Amino acid sequence: MKKIKRNENELYWKRIQLISFVLAVFIIIRHNSSVANYDFPLMASVYWAIKNSITEVAVPLFFLISGLHFFRNYSPLSQKRKLKSRVKSLLIPYLAWNSIYCVFYIITSLPVFTQYFIGREKFEVTPLNVFMGCIFHNNCNSHFWFVFDLMVCVVLNFVVFYIIRSKIAGTIFLSILFVVIFIIGLALPVNIFYRTDAFFYYYLGAFLGMHYSKLFSKDVLWKQENETMTGTRKIFGLHFVYFLIGLICLFACVLLLLPGLHNGVKCFLILLSAFGLWILSSCCRFIGFNCLPQGGTTFLMYAAHGIIQPIIVKLIYLVFPKAGWMSFVNFLLSIVLTVIACIGFRYLIKRFLPPIDKVLTGWRR
Repeated sequence: MKKIKRNENELYWKRIQLISFVLAVFIIIRHNSSVANYDFPLMASVYWAIKNSITEVAVPLFFLISGLHFFRNYSPLSQKRKLKSRVKSLLIPYLAWNSIYCVFYIITSLPVFTQYFIGREKFEVTPLNVFMGCIFHNNCNSHFWFVFDLMVCVVLNFVVFYIIRSKIAGTIFLSILFVVIFIIGLALPVNIFYRTDAFFYYYLGAFLGMHYSKLFSKDVLWKQENETMTGTRKIFGLHFVYFLIGLICLFACVLLLLPGLHNGVKCFLILLSAFGLWILSSCCRFIGFNCLPQGGTTFLMYAAHGIIQPIIVKLIYLVFPKAGWMSFVNFLLSIVLTVIACIGFRYLIKRFLPPIDKVLTGWRR
């Protein structure tokens, strides 16, 4: 029995590793700018559909997983240790990447480069602008709003713990958050907090991590394989059923494209899609988890793609024909090359510049 528990816990982290990688790819897809370079309405429509359906799952699930991680085996005594670890994994990379993006923004604002970066406003180089660019995500590194909001959630964890430690109080708290955010539609200032709904997903993950973390460490497929090794047909059938259920749940996000959909329904569809992705991560174990990028590489993909991908998109546009159909090629090729470039960059800095690697990846493996 102990062996099963240990292996299931190991499998849990590997599933998280797989999901995190998939979500990072979703974010890269979501931020792809290749369509803007071409006059091809069909590709623009396809991109809009992808951006507003499948990639919508990425941010909510990132927050949910973060809350789940923090509140697994959580207690007030562990607060100091967990806060210290988040300084290394969130605050330091946040400041480092903001500074890198500020430099990148200044360079690409120069007249010789501006023409290659569509829609980029000129950066006024003043001490105040540079300072704000380095400490606040909204000035140069806009997609790091995620890390900023996550740090706010972490600071509030100590207070929220005393609410969600009770299942009843936690359920009431989440219900109030749901009504306020998705029904009433109240939102925090957008110039500081990009998405208020992120707080709901984070604390939902926190609630699940505190009270139902064992459910996430169980794997029916793995247990079935270890208990009935001779039942090949039964195992294969179970895999197929799980895969089908996961696929259906994941692609429930396609319904997000329906016009006039209520925000509460959107939240339900996103959570259903997240559930589907979790099931699929169990079905995809046969691909071999050891070949997947580690957590530090996944974080670097999220952090660095905002610099790497626009350059790749523009280079493809300059080198290849300008025909409208090339928008499909640019879209797919730039995503693949961005992922490869991020993985390659991580490999190089981890091998030759370990101290810099630790700062840029938040001391992740």
